[in-house]
Amino acid sequence: MYQLFAQKVYDSEQLRQTLSQDDAVISATDITKATGREDALAYKLVLNPEKLGINLNTITDGDLADDEETFLANMKISDDYAKKLCESLNVNYSLIEVFSARYDYESEEIGIVCLVSIMYIETARKKQKDLMKRLFANIE
Repeated sequence: MYQLFAQKVYDSEQLRQTLSQDDAVISATDITKATGREDALAYKLVLNPEKLGINLNTITDGDLADDEETFLANMKISDDYAKKLCESLNVNYSLIEVFSARYDYESEEIGIVCLVSIMYIETARKKQKDLMKRLFANIE
């Protein structure tokens, strides 16, 4: 799908292929069509926690508060990684929003699911939070 940012057109599938070539990415899915917008790109990334330095064995059945703190710390690490990865795409005139949502147990490898939206800067300040909420509702 082709999206327009200022005077430049980006191919969402080509960017998805670039994202999927990273060592830490288990899978990258182009969900740009779900945005319903011409000024936004969206991806569902599943990241390999081991490649990010996250040890999933640290989550125990012990203290729930510790598990929640560990979970939030792991999501923060994956947020930061996914944001840097998307910044390397060099999409001009854009704002990037990343939300690491959950662990993915569906595939062979346990991964961390991240939603990424890259939106044209003029509209992103007003619409990006709503877009992320919609994407999150659709992905669950």
